[in-house]
Amino acid sequence: MVIHSSISYSSSCVDINGNLQELCYFRIRNQLRLLIIKFRLYTFLVQLYHVVYVVSICLIVIFLQQ
Repeated sequence: MVIHSSISYSSSCVDINGNLQELCYFRIRNQLRLLIIKFRLYTFLVQLYHVVYVVSICLIVIFLQQ
C-alpha cells in the first residue's frame, strides 16, 4: 500500500542498506514543520475571518436598531 503525501525524499537520501540518511531526517522534519506552520496559519486566518464576520453582523444590527 502506497501512501502519497507531501513529504518526499529523493533516492539519494537512501544509502545502500535502504536506510534514510541523517540529512533526510532533517529535510523531512523541516517539511513537517512547514506543514504545521501553514496549517496553524490557515486555522488562525479562518478564526480571524469568523471573528470579523460576527463583529460586522453585530455592528450592522446595532446600526439598524438606532
